[in-house]
Amino acid sequence: ILLLVAIIILINYLAFRFSLRLDLTNDKRFSLSKATKNIIKNLDEPVTITAYFSKKLPPDYENVRRDFRDLLIEYKNVSKGMIQYEFVDPGKDEELERKIMQKGIVQAQIPGREKDEFKIQKAYMGAEIQMGNNSEIISLIQSTQGMEYFLTSSIKKLSVKEKPFVAFVQGHREPTLDQLSHVVHALSVLYQVDTINLNDTALNLNKYRTL
Repeated sequence: ILLLVAIIILINYLAFRFSLRLDLTNDKRFSLSKATKNIIKNLDEPVTITAYFSKKLPPDYENVRRDFRDLLIEYKNVSKGMIQYEFVDPGKDEELERKIMQKGIVQAQIPGREKDEFKIQKAYMGAEIQMGNNSEIISLIQSTQGMEYFLTSSIKKLSVKEKPFVAFVQGHREPTLDQLSHVVHALSVLYQVDTINLNDTALNLNKYRTL
C-alpha cells in the first residue's frame, strides 16, 4: 500500500512539474505539428490569446469551448509560458460586447432547446491573438478542426517584423486583388502584397521577392 501511494504521489508530482498531457484522440487533434512547435518555441515576444465564449452554451458548442481550451493549453506548454490565454464571457457587459464586435468578433445565432421549447441563443465564440500593440481576430469558432492552422498563422503573422514584398502584375486583364482575396490573405501571413504595372517607368523591381 505504501509503495502504491508513493507511485501515485510521484506521478502527480511529475505531471505537475512537467505539465504532462496525453493526447488519446483518434485524430491527434491536440498534438501540435512540428511547424507549429518550431514557431512558438522561437517567439521573441509574449502572445496573449483571449477567447470570448458565452456561458451556458448547448452541449455541442460547449464541447468546442472545451476542445479549444485544451488546444490552448498545448500552445502554452510548448511555448514555455510565452503564450498565455484567458477565457472571457461578454455576458451582459454591453461595453465589452460593443468593443469586441468592433474588433470583428461575431455574435452567433445558436439553435437550442429549453424546457422542451425551441429557441435561438445569441452567443460569442471568437478569439483575439495579441502581440504587443498588434492583434489578429478569429471571428467565430464553430469547430476546432483546422484551428491549429488559424492560430499558428496568426501568431506567425504577428511575429514577423519585416515582411518581404511580393506583387501581382496588373494591366493585362489579370484578376484584381479583390478577386484573389483568399490568396492575398494566405500570402499576407509572411509577405506584404502589392500590385505593379510593368509600364510604369518609375517602377523599382528590386524591392520585390517575387512577381
